[in-house]
Amino acid sequence: MLFHVNHAQEIKKKTVHINEVNSTINIDGVLDDEAWVNVEPARDFIQTFPYDSSLSISQCEVLLTYNKVYLYVGIKCNDTDPGSDFVMLSQRRDFRGPGIESVNLIFDTFRDQTNAYTFGINPYGYSVKD
Repeated sequence: MLFHVNHAQEIKKKTVHINEVNSTINIDGVLDDEAWVNVEPARDFIQTFPYDSSLSISQCEVLLTYNKVYLYVGIKCNDTDPGSDFVMLSQRRDFRGPGIESVNLIFDTFRDQTNAYTFGINPYGYSVKD
């Protein structure tokens, strides 16, 4: 799987190695199943707002694995200010933009950097699918 990061004229590609899993994964929000132990996390993500060329202030680790039926995604997010509330202006209309707390996955399955499947979620469980 490739993650594309666009820096003005320069395109840097991030490669993430994904291995097939044979053990059961319990979908419970806790990444403690045996299947996650040997998954190499993707790190060092780029923010999109206010600048699209610098590392995100609050970094996440994304873990990906699959079996013959499903693609599994595990995300470990770091809260840089655990005492404050999450920012969510509305459930759908304001899902994207500066100051919004969310994680979005974009799968460029056509490998054309134009068409993609997007899945996003925030700490309140609101999701977006394009």
